[in-house]
Amino acid sequence: MEDMGSGEGLAGMGHAPVGGVFPDVAVAPGNSDKNELSTESELRVTEWHPESKAAAMITVPPPSAVTEPSTLMITSAPEAIKAARDFARGWLEVKGVDHAAVQVGLLVINELVTNAHKHGSEPGETISVRLYLSADGPVVEVRDGGDGEPRVKPLTLDSFSGRGLAIVSELAKAWGFRHLASGGKAVYAVLRETTA
Repeated sequence: MEDMGSGEGLAGMGHAPVGGVFPDVAVAPGNSDKNELSTESELRVTEWHPESKAAAMITVPPPSAVTEPSTLMITSAPEAIKAARDFARGWLEVKGVDHAAVQVGLLVINELVTNAHKHGSEPGETISVRLYLSADGPVVEVRDGGDGEPRVKPLTLDSFSGRGLAIVSELAKAWGFRHLASGGKAVYAVLRETTA
């Protein structure tokens, strides 16, 4: 699997992989990682703007990994969302992220995996959840087979859905996506290590 951090990242740190605690890839039966990244892929990420408390879209590469990624392969199904949360909870706790920040991170991960299930894949298709540490904090990347670009929708009082990326924008340090060479996309978010 190629390194997600093909550029300088948000803190200007280059790639320096080190060993991880979790296995590199956990594959659910019948799944394989078909969505390899292209270094020529279009990159989009959001940047944190403290005055707005939300992440705004700019074009920079995602932060570079400073640990080996841990990956969970799941089949697109509602119950797979819980499996992704459980995987991420264990990983974040082992990495020393404080309890409150783990809970916030799980909400972000839940939204990204739910979007991949509902909008980026057909039932039974593969979704991958990839976690790694960067100089900017923990990074989650969710890959699916859909080519649609994720967009934050305006929040309204009368809508019952469509709030996921608005939530991600408020809770993550940064988020963005990139197209995969084999089709589909990878949507990622930089998580907070503390809530203070």
